[in-house]
Amino acid sequence: MAANQLPSVRLQRSTQNKKRPSESMDPEHHSKSEYDSEEEMKSLGPPPADPFADAGQKSISRLLARPEMRLKSKITVHHAVQGGSWSKRYICALWHNRFQAWRVEILGADPGSTPTGEQMCRFLAAFVVVHHEDIAPKKGTLSFHTMKSGVIALEQALIFRYENFQLPEHWRMKARAVLEECERKGMLTRTMNESREPAGAIVVRRVVAALYQDAIINGTGGWNTTLTGIASILLLASLGVRAGDIMGVTKDARPDLPGLRYSDVKIAADQDGSFKARFRIRGGKGRK
Repeated sequence: MAANQLPSVRLQRSTQNKKRPSESMDPEHHSKSEYDSEEEMKSLGPPPADPFADAGQKSISRLLARPEMRLKSKITVHHAVQGGSWSKRYICALWHNRFQAWRVEILGADPGSTPTGEQMCRFLAAFVVVHHEDIAPKKGTLSFHTMKSGVIALEQALIFRYENFQLPEHWRMKARAVLEECERKGMLTRTMNESREPAGAIVVRRVVAALYQDAIINGTGGWNTTLTGIASILLLASLGVRAGDIMGVTKDARPDLPGLRYSDVKIAADQDGSFKARFRIRGGKGRK
């Protein structure tokens, strides 16, 4: 029995001699109540001064000296139009007006209420069906890519106009499923439609670049011939502007239109009797 009791006695001694973690880390055996962190922070002194505390003081003074800007800034924000080019703003407004009129008149929604993804999908289905039954027999089947671009434009317009509008991924997938279902039924087509609009500056620039590249890589019988052909293309495009804008109607006052306009072409007679034309060609995506 004595032999069996020895391990327990040794275990008790080892337990009694074991120090608590707090005692081993704190040689003075201070308790939590005896430690004051605030006193220690005071002894460190004040924090260093902010080196950028005076940044922007001149502009701040000018802003504070104009209290009337409180109202003007509010008016500016509420009257702001959607950003982007003229054509982008027009497309967004076009799809928003269609959708807003349909959901208010057909669905009976409150005009000031935030649109939902379900309303958007139902509008897309109705729009495709109406176009297929009323317009397609005369002008052809609606393009799938046109509707896809319309969904993007409509979403951008709704995000800009409604603070709380969100299109979850669920309804975004539903919208695509609606368009694909309409395509399977023959109401949408992926075949590219032919455009009868005259060639604009972007097309002319690509043709000229292709002619240059072909002459450099494959060679040319004479640079005079190549340059004359390029000049002829540019001259025909610029002369077409004299009868009106080649990318839209003459009453269109879009300053950012990617094409030649009447004011972009300046023709003058030289001293030797020859005519010289100077014209500006607008490019795509900010290139000019």
